Amino acid sequence: MTRYYFDTSALLKRDLQEDHSAALIQFVDQLIESGHELFTSVLGSIETERARRRLVAAGVLEGPLQDSVAIDGLAVVPIDDRTAKTARWIGPESLRSLDAIHLASAVVNDADVFVTYDDRLGEAARAVELKIEAPGLDQVDEGLTAKTTLNALAMPTGAGFIDLPLPPRSMD
Repeated sequence: MTRYYFDTSALLKRDLQEDHSAALIQFVDQLIESGHELFTSVLGSIETERARRRLVAAGVLEGPLQDSVAIDGLAVVPIDDRTAKTARWIGPESLRSLDAIHLASAVVNDADVFVTYDDRLGEAARAVELKIEAPGLDQVDEGLTAKTTLNALAMPTGAGFIDLPLPPRSMD
């Protein structure tokens, strides 16, 4: 069974009608039907609901907020001490703190696949040997960049990765 981690850029596509939303929804439905393990961290849950509140307040998304389907069918893992310690060193120096927490959550909880529509986070996930999925995107031609309602502030890329060993994978 394959373990799939979903970051906020992917979670929001389940609630919003954006480019590639239909492909992601179909992808998630197929994974759930096939019995794969899908999860996000508590951070993904928080970020998704905060984004939805901003979008409702701005009139971009209609409420009520309790109708969110973003994390339906996904387990939500906590940000424990091991995840926090891993987030401090994982990825390049340009990786934002919250993205580092997403990546650390995936690594510490033994994800096989990282589902994201964020270029920088996708590159960092590849560097720690996670497979990347962005349903609906032709990753060869388009990269991971996709139009999203909540585009993140761009940060410089190209910084080297810190060469530290990954924490051992748990055998649970």
